[in-house]
Amino acid sequence: MKSLSCLLINGICLWMLCATLVAQDKSTSVDPSGTWRWEYELDGQTLKDSVSVNLGKDNAVEGTYRGRSEKPVAIKDGKMTGDTLSFHFAFDYQGREIKVEFKGKVKGDEIDGSVAVSTGDGSRDYPWTPKRSVQMEDVLGTWQMKIETGDRTLEPSIEITKDGDKYKGRYRSGDRIDVEATNLKIEGNQLLFSIAADINGTKLKGDYKGRPYGDKIKGSIAYELGDQSGDIEFTGAKKK
Repeated sequence: MKSLSCLLINGICLWMLCATLVAQDKSTSVDPSGTWRWEYELDGQTLKDSVSVNLGKDNAVEGTYRGRSEKPVAIKDGKMTGDTLSFHFAFDYQGREIKVEFKGKVKGDEIDGSVAVSTGDGSRDYPWTPKRSVQMEDVLGTWQMKIETGDRTLEPSIEITKDGDKYKGRYRSGDRIDVEATNLKIEGNQLLFSIAADINGTKLKGDYKGRPYGDKIKGSIAYELGDQSGDIEFTGAKKK
């Protein structure tokens, strides 16, 4: 039979292990990075709002809200606590300050939450159920990518711009490749584009497919280089 002291020691060790696991779980947060969009009815109109966020250090969240005025508003005190995203901002409407507080649980590409709208007359809560999605406007800018080939690291980039109602991409890699990206589009929340180049007489083709999450992207490339072909992964980040 185990002595009382052994049982106490084992109990203390088990308690410390459970406490450590709980602490680790609380410090591990879901990444909400991306653009979240939702619709709602107001004064007989269907309005479309969005918030674009990025997860930073210590689970802090930075982002920009866009609503009816289409004037971007920086969110404040954004943070992730486990799987819960929260932030707020305030704006003036007809001489009154309106504070808006968002809070919700992130479940994949959906959020189940609420928004509290406060004025000098009081506060009201509304459901908030946005969905994370990717549109062409979300990927405008320059993306610096990284491709690990085994013996070296390639760091190409693609600059995505808008000219009128058309989107264009310029792909560059070192001082040898500077070509237009073709078949540039968003499909199923994935950024797709293709490139073709000639490297000292060797033909290179690449079909890129990656999922952007805010200022980060990860995906794969189906490539042909001379008589070689295959698939390789890439990661990337949007330049500030």
